[in-house]
Amino acid sequence: MRVIAGTARGMRLKSPKGSGSRPTTDRVKEAVFNMLGDKILDSWFLDMFAGSGSMGIEALSRGAARAVFIDKRSEATAIVTENLQRVGMLEKAVVIRGDVFKVLPRLQQQKLVFDIIFVDPPYGWELTTEAVGQIVALSLLKRDGVAVLETGAREEVPEQMGALGLLRQRRYGDTVISFYSFCY
Repeated sequence: MRVIAGTARGMRLKSPKGSGSRPTTDRVKEAVFNMLGDKILDSWFLDMFAGSGSMGIEALSRGAARAVFIDKRSEATAIVTENLQRVGMLEKAVVIRGDVFKVLPRLQQQKLVFDIIFVDPPYGWELTTEAVGQIVALSLLKRDGVAVLETGAREEVPEQMGALGLLRQRRYGDTVISFYSFCY
């Protein structure tokens, strides 16, 4: 696994071992960031269920101002921190160890809002809808922001999730990427 573009282009990243992580493939990562385009510049990026942190690190490499990484596994947060040090971006990041659903209210209390939120829970755990519901309920996504969901091809992803509507969706093998924004 590597950083695809930007200031850290080509740098290798470590990934947590075991079945608890399923790193986003380079092909999917490149497609996501191509679809985001210039929206990434100077953005605040939230990487939920971060694993190795490769999506948030890619965002920072491509010009995001800040990234927040959340994962409940200590091994994952240690690897995210190590990867951030490796690419020289630790000062632009916050790494939080904890359950996503307990951490998100703390982010709201700190009045943090994000331009892009990447949601990639373990496939088949049906956490995606709950995570997006909490993002909307806590007002963590800016009104012109985008929530990007990575799910398994067998998971149902609705057209509408609360105030968010499906913008586009692409399938890459067993992975589906869905982009949501606020419906006005």
